[in-house]
Amino acid sequence: MNLVDMRAIVRRDLHDEDGNNYRWTNDELDRHIGHAVKDYSDAVPHEQKAVTATIPGSRDIDISLLSDRIMVEAVEYPIGDFPRRYQRFSLWADVITLLGDEIPDGSNARISCTL
Repeated sequence: MNLVDMRAIVRRDLHDEDGNNYRWTNDELDRHIGHAVKDYSDAVPHEQKAVTATIPGSRDIDISLLSDRIMVEAVEYPIGDFPRRYQRFSLWADVITLLGDEIPDGSNARISCTL
């Protein structure tokens, strides 16, 4: 559902459907809808996995492209092993630092996070 459809449903629920005399502006409704969507996302986050390259010889992984993340749940490195190899890590701002014995060689890591 897009924002326009959601706004129409909210207007119907609020009995605010007279286009010539709205009680609430679109901006006001959009702001409140945005707050509700954020609250819902915090309570029931969307699970997501992202694959990102590592830097050879560096334990740091830049995850700044995962800007809407709520929490990083797991880091799999290297990818493709069975059983999977999850790494201990720390997170500061947009950088994951791997804490185990494995030093990245430039291959990919899989980041499991919630959005």
